[in-house]
Amino acid sequence: MNLLKGLRRVPVKLYNLETVSYYNRVLANGGLISDATLSAVEKFVQDCKNALIWDKLIEVAPFAGANLNAALVKLIFPGGGSSALTNVNFVAGDYTETGTNGGLLGDGATKYLNTGFNTQAMLPDNSHLSFYLREDVSASGNRVLIGAINVSDQYWLGALTNTQCNTRLGQVAAASSAQNMSKGFYIGSRASINSLKLYKNGALAGTDNTTITHAKPNLNLFAFGFNTGGVPGAYLPGRGSFYSIGQALTDGEALALHDAVRTLQRNLGREIN
Repeated sequence: MNLLKGLRRVPVKLYNLETVSYYNRVLANGGLISDATLSAVEKFVQDCKNALIWDKLIEVAPFAGANLNAALVKLIFPGGGSSALTNVNFVAGDYTETGTNGGLLGDGATKYLNTGFNTQAMLPDNSHLSFYLREDVSASGNRVLIGAINVSDQYWLGALTNTQCNTRLGQVAAASSAQNMSKGFYIGSRASINSLKLYKNGALAGTDNTTITHAKPNLNLFAFGFNTGGVPGAYLPGRGSFYSIGQALTDGEALALHDAVRTLQRNLGREIN
């Protein structure tokens, strides 16, 4: 006898606990998020777990959801950190979840996000920063995706000029590529005091083997610019739709993170063509 026959049952989709917690925090922040977006985020979480890189991610901001309040909520964050980004000057019209204009648009002048992620207390010596940039950036001068600096102690991902891309994760040693900061997924990763790598779209783009000494500043990392001694600078005039902070990544792990992020962007309808 089938005891379930005739009973009305609503199928329940199982999510990772991290996805459920993220969903609840989005709602608590006044955000709106669709089932499709939540499924895309869940796919990202599971892809990272399957690739054995999830535990290397300390903070992730997917910039997802139907409104700015949702986009400011982090997927994961460290103990003692903030669950949402502190918005400085972005307005609702700067954010679109999907399509050609998908992501959050910086103005290169006044708009940035305070991650609340303290470089000194929370960033490992062997670490990575990543950012998904959806537009080419041709503006001259320093243009930073995410970072913090205090004179010569620098931890950031971005560009020193409009003819190259760079990352610094300790002092002023830079891994660079001789290409302008065009749209793509960037990762800066330091594996040791004398091994720094820059990746673009999962491929190695630059290396540096200078031996550095860590003196991480007691500053929060900013996104869409950097925190320079407590003052924002190097504002990004472009659109971004993901960042992560975490432990150092190997070449294979950098590729795996790229693949997971690219799938997330595709499922949110804003993958770079």
